[in-house]
Amino acid sequence: MSHPADTPRPPYWAVIFSSRRSGSDGDYDATAARMLELAEAQPGFLGIESTRGGADGITVSYWESEEAIAAFRELFEHRVAQRRGRESWYAAYTLRVARVERAYDFARDAGAAPPGPGSPVRVLRDYDAAFADPPRFAAGDTVRVERRESEWDGWLWIERGDGPGAYAPEDFLEHDGERGTLRRDYDPRELSVSAGERLHARELAAGWAWCRRDRDGAEGWVPLDYVEHAGRDT
Repeated sequence: MSHPADTPRPPYWAVIFSSRRSGSDGDYDATAARMLELAEAQPGFLGIESTRGGADGITVSYWESEEAIAAFRELFEHRVAQRRGRESWYAAYTLRVARVERAYDFARDAGAAPPGPGSPVRVLRDYDAAFADPPRFAAGDTVRVERRESEWDGWLWIERGDGPGAYAPEDFLEHDGERGTLRRDYDPRELSVSAGERLHARELAAGWAWCRRDRDGAEGWVPLDYVEHAGRDT
């Protein structure tokens, strides 16, 4: 499950989306990432929490007002994604909208909790991207696979044809020995960051987070060891 969202003091609003996937993925992951990007840019968005076990999942997004929820619902790209969900991605879903009147927190060690999708993070120390302009991969691409020595567990070196290669999370691949197929679109870009910068974690994979930098919107992978969960500015 993603890290609990950093919401303000109540009252605010929650949109609770419980779903059962149909097994038809298509471009679901890319669309879900785009919907998160749109939500984060929407006035009144407060945060999001999401978890999935097998086909069943639940996502809760938080908003300042019913008007903010309605404005996001009416975005053209969101309406297209809703239609795609009914046509292809979901076997069933339930949407609930509720006003949050009270909220309580507990954390045994708040600093140890990893960020999750939509979580704000703060950079602890400088990190320089190891690879410049790595190749991007598309779902279904066939690649050569190599398990190289690395300080990061769960990553494989992949190459497509005679072109350059990149490291990829093992979970993003179906592979058997030296050959593999990408399960999803994959962008290996890393993000060079400086201590103190604020980012938003978009996705977690094998000890890294795909992040977007607040000040300029640049995106890429950053090691989780280099960031910590950050509360919202007050």
